[in-house]
Amino acid sequence: MPEQQVVVVGGGVAGAAVAFAAARRGLAVTVVDAACPGPATAAGAGIVQPWSAATDGPYHDLYAQAAAHYPQVLDRLAEAGVGSVDFRRTGSLVVSADPGVLTAAEQRLARRRAAGAPTGVVERLASVQARELFPPLAPGLGAVYVPGGGRVDGRTLRDGLLSGARTHHAVVRPGRAVLVPAGGAPHVRIETPDGTDELAPDAVVVAAGAGPTRCSPRSGAGSASSPSAGRSPTCASTASTPATGPACCRWPGTTSSRSTTRGWWPVPPARPAAASTSG
Repeated sequence: MPEQQVVVVGGGVAGAAVAFAAARRGLAVTVVDAACPGPATAAGAGIVQPWSAATDGPYHDLYAQAAAHYPQVLDRLAEAGVGSVDFRRTGSLVVSADPGVLTAAEQRLARRRAAGAPTGVVERLASVQARELFPPLAPGLGAVYVPGGGRVDGRTLRDGLLSGARTHHAVVRPGRAVLVPAGGAPHVRIETPDGTDELAPDAVVVAAGAGPTRCSPRSGAGSASSPSAGRSPTCASTASTPATGPACCRWPGTTSSRSTTRGWWPVPPARPAAASTSG
């Protein structure tokens, strides 16, 4: 059976994670990255602590499973010869001036810890205690301390994931991606200062972030998709894309949660609850 090919558009932490996972499974992976300024990977705080979030249901389940997956990711990166990616169990704080908000967070954390979440023993802190852990906090803010919370540097995590993907024979190419419907599966045209190249992969994952339109993958079909601040769309295709349909997914925040083109779907945007910071 021929090797399946995947093109990942975007070389930030989301695209790098997809590339590493796919390459590790034996797929032929090409990452296309335009290296636009201001990537979210370098700007994010890197807090890994989903268990105090007010969301429940499938969204929270995915959020929590992703946090719990870090040790496995680190082990798999080590197997690929990648060293530190600056992930640390630092502990984290949920902070608020409203005691009711903190009580509700405590209750959620206790419930999720009882169900197996690796929160550690949660502790309610007065304002003075919270500022001892994190001096920049404003006076009057109480906190809930979550020792299982962690922090990761998105830049070193991205670099480690891309390095691991290369170990599994992925290729990282600088350039701008253009999604081109071509009867069956969509093609990807890669534009670089040295010319263009066109690939015909079995699947395309768009992880181009929410930067300016000029940094987003263009659609040869004239799709109306557009970036939305603070949201990172990630789409995949496992089915043929009609030549008359959009060549990329709908971005989160549009009127439909699923594209009319079969096979493309968005990952929901993050919806943080109370303010939190690393401890």
